[in-house]
Amino acid sequence: MKKLTAITLAFILILAFCNSCGPKGPETADLPYLIDIGNNISNIQNMSLSGVGQRLEYIPLETTPESLLERARTIRMTESFIFVSDYNKLVEFDREGKYIRTVGGQGRGPGEYLDLNDFYPDETRGVIYILTNESDLLVYGFDGKFIESVRLPFVSMRFLFNHPDRFFYYSANIPGQTTDSVFSWYITDARGKSTMKFVNFHKRVNRGMLINNSPMYMFNGQEHFIEFGSDTLLYLRGSKPEPYALFDFGKYRMDPDPEVFEPRLEDEFRRPIVINEDLMNLYITCFKGYYGPQSNCVFNKRTMETIFLEGSGFMNDLDGGLPFWPEYIYQDSILVDPVDAFDLINRINEIKSGAGNGQKLSDQLEYLDNTLTENSNPVLVILRQ
Repeated sequence: MKKLTAITLAFILILAFCNSCGPKGPETADLPYLIDIGNNISNIQNMSLSGVGQRLEYIPLETTPESLLERARTIRMTESFIFVSDYNKLVEFDREGKYIRTVGGQGRGPGEYLDLNDFYPDETRGVIYILTNESDLLVYGFDGKFIESVRLPFVSMRFLFNHPDRFFYYSANIPGQTTDSVFSWYITDARGKSTMKFVNFHKRVNRGMLINNSPMYMFNGQEHFIEFGSDTLLYLRGSKPEPYALFDFGKYRMDPDPEVFEPRLEDEFRRPIVINEDLMNLYITCFKGYYGPQSNCVFNKRTMETIFLEGSGFMNDLDGGLPFWPEYIYQDSILVDPVDAFDLINRINEIKSGAGNGQKLSDQLEYLDNTLTENSNPVLVILRQ
């Protein structure tokens, strides 16, 4: 690692000292990973999907007036259901994509929401938690019936659900010195009561930009998260944050506390906006500058290589379909990419016209060719490892 901030380095040393009291478990033997972004921005390769998984499945989400989605913004799966949200609607489908119901509705009344920030299903209890813009956690049954509303003592745009009484929230990194804004991460129970807070080591002071989101995800039953402007991806072992991966951005490192009023097109720095992980890789989407354009890179946990992908994702050499990039990972090994029906139809037509490098339509693509229209809901492409 060539460049780490003094604060981040000090934090890592403190954690290392605390960990030195006991033996290092085998699950942490390779941690923290070193992810070299700065020296690999030009390492752009056309990677094949067959190197990630072998079994593709297409799930077209049923299109009805009630289920019509602007886009598949957030996806969560259980053994029996698929939940998909856009900005103001949460739709429940079965595992074949058949529409079941819309959960809640838009409005200001009991059990309604104006904007849907995030959600998680709890399969054990058969309930769905919806995080709204009003700092409310709304609880519904899998049958769509409203149960209760829990008011949170902080503003949050995203959360992770670990088990029935552990919720992990990211609170907006608001510039300034307000009473509680020195904390960015909270663990609460199901009633919204804080059981633990984590200080933001990159607390923003400069005005000009509000950071509502920062990468966070579940892997191996543990919360993983990184603060805006930080180069250290942390994870929770129990209730203790420890370094999981160190990003080396080199000359492309951003100012951890920028004073920004208008994004600059000439900005060259990279910042991670989404991170996902399976048993083999970390999948990292970076912005160039503050708002894009974006690029996708893969960190291989076995070879320790960091590779940026040509185009928007892995070249689909399994059936010639669209490039694949995992937007969601279920059970650490089932990768999901929602694709627009219009784009998939165009790709199917390319294969039929002979522009698919000799690829023939698979049975699944043949079925979609006969059922999809340009106005259909998104199709979930599922890759199993």
